[in-house]
Amino acid sequence: MLVLNFLWIMPQNYWDLLNNYSRHIAICTLPIAFCVASYAAKRGIDEWKWRNYDDMSSIDRETNKSLKAELDASFSYNPYYNYSEALAKYEARDYNGALHNITVCEKYMADYDVQLLKVQCLLHLGKYKDTELLAEHTHYMCPNRFYPLYYLALGYYAENKKKEMQQIWKEIMEKETKVNSWDIMVIKYMAEKIYKEGRDCCIDSFIDIR
Repeated sequence: MLVLNFLWIMPQNYWDLLNNYSRHIAICTLPIAFCVASYAAKRGIDEWKWRNYDDMSSIDRETNKSLKAELDASFSYNPYYNYSEALAKYEARDYNGALHNITVCEKYMADYDVQLLKVQCLLHLGKYKDTELLAEHTHYMCPNRFYPLYYLALGYYAENKKKEMQQIWKEIMEKETKVNSWDIMVIKYMAEKIYKEGRDCCIDSFIDIR
């Protein structure tokens, strides 16, 4: 559209210039158009392979390691691919592998979901100080969400920081619920039990409540 608008308002003397050098312009333009079309076609084929790979079962994925290697090479810097890989590795309990993909993803996309997944990986790996810093940062990104506070409290619990933990549990209990869900009910229930009764909990069993 920009090119068409530019051609529409272009003065007549420029049209004459284009007519005189149209052959040269075509010679320069055709290779560029060919390269762009080739890149777009390859990109489309790669994304089609990616979609088919996502639809495969875990057994089929194991037998298609060459396709996986091809996708890793094609989408090594794609944030959406790396986030998808991080989720798959997280579900397989490969938390270090998931953390690697998240690190690549963060260079291009570091939104709330990416940061929250990183917090979960850090919790599972026992990196509680990093968990606390990142959970607090994620809470500032979306102050109305419960999960960052929840993971922050778990980090404090693991570090035996009772005062800070009790403060976060209280904040969770008093926090207004805009859209009620099972996850929020579990978080509030756990916060109330630990805050009022001081119950012990196994951190790993409470990270993945979603």
